[in-house]
Amino acid sequence: ETGAVVTPPIECSAHDFKRTAVTWAFRAGMSMERAEEFFDTSGPTLRAAYRQHSPEHQAGSGAMIERSR
Repeated sequence: ETGAVVTPPIECSAHDFKRTAVTWAFRAGMSMERAEEFFDTSGPTLRAAYRQHSPEHQAGSGAMIERSR
């Protein structure tokens, strides 16, 4: 049937897609400054919500764990 509406198995909002894109960008090494510009989102918001996905952030945690051994 032409024009049929298909319901996706899960509901996603525009914010869900943005959150995924920001997470992937940080995991790929995007800088905070570039992310602020690209996603039009403030640095404090990005740091609070997504910084944990940055390789630099995780590298520091790994170093702390190794030193504690």
